Amino acid sequence: MIFPHGAQKLLGWYGGFGFFGTMGFFTETMHLPWIVALLVIVGEFFGSLGLIAELLTRFTATSFMVIMLGAITTSHLPAGARKLTVDETTGAEVLIWESNGAVQS
Repeated sequence: MIFPHGAQKLLGWYGGFGFFGTMGFFTETMHLPWIVALLVIVGEFFGSLGLIAELLTRFTATSFMVIMLGAITTSHLPAGARKLTVDETTGAEVLIWESNGAVQS
């Protein structure tokens, strides 16, 4: 579920705005620091690829939890919607605690 969002943000796939459009939205509209916006974009795209390859599962899942908690507090709660993001955060929590850690570094 995270890969399409990362691809929207980084590559402009699935109707997204691509890297520069997303950076502009995060920094100008959402008023996030540029480093946070960069980490969200890169983390969602490459982190999802890492999960597919079963690399750094706990680190990536923890990163996704931080990203989703940020999305909940900055966008979803003020708009009144939270179910999907809470489900994603719960899924990341399961990956953190249930990962076998076979390919952790």
